[in-house]
Amino acid sequence: MEIKTEKKWSGFFYTLSFLFLLLFISEMSLVIFKMQGAIFFDNFIDQSIRNTRGAILSDFIRLGTHIGSKEFIFALTIIIAAVLFWKKKFALGILFGGTIVFSAVFLKYLKIFVARPRPDSSEWLVNVSSFSYPSGHLLLTSVFYGLISLFLIISFSNMKLKILSGIFALSIIIFVAYTRIYLGAHYSSDVLGGFLFGMIWVFLAGGLYLNFIQKSR
Repeated sequence: MEIKTEKKWSGFFYTLSFLFLLLFISEMSLVIFKMQGAIFFDNFIDQSIRNTRGAILSDFIRLGTHIGSKEFIFALTIIIAAVLFWKKKFALGILFGGTIVFSAVFLKYLKIFVARPRPDSSEWLVNVSSFSYPSGHLLLTSVFYGLISLFLIISFSNMKLKILSGIFALSIIIFVAYTRIYLGAHYSSDVLGGFLFGMIWVFLAGGLYLNFIQKSR
């Protein structure tokens, strides 16, 4: 990738990061002020998904939701960062691991700031704690799988592989979003907020990667 192309794409990623920031702030405002649009969105999507509940499906969803859990994501992050360090790709390892850690730290304070209660506990199929908005599962899923996908898209020259990388990440994000609503742990707007907030970090890291890592190779 030539320097001019890298500069163009890094600028594009920074722009996307800023646009997702604006979208996130807008959606968070709707949630904080309990606007009618957010309430309607939650009621319609939440009920539609929870109407699909069944005994066998619930067991599968309880297991599947763990691919977006903090414990699972952090464990994989440590492994991937260790492999990158072993291959002497220190900057990429720090960027990858640091992005996930910083996003998780910001998530903690965002939850406290918004202080949105969870859905009624009668809807829960799993035990949950802390505040509801934004969804931590969706944030970490979006950042982790989104970063992997973006770095692969940047690295691959084959368009089919680029498309498959994007589809892979998006499929996992949609699946985890479905599980959190299905299990009654979150409102739909919580998972949307987690996704929007995650994309801020993904595209910011993509821009930094092109500016300071890919550029120096």
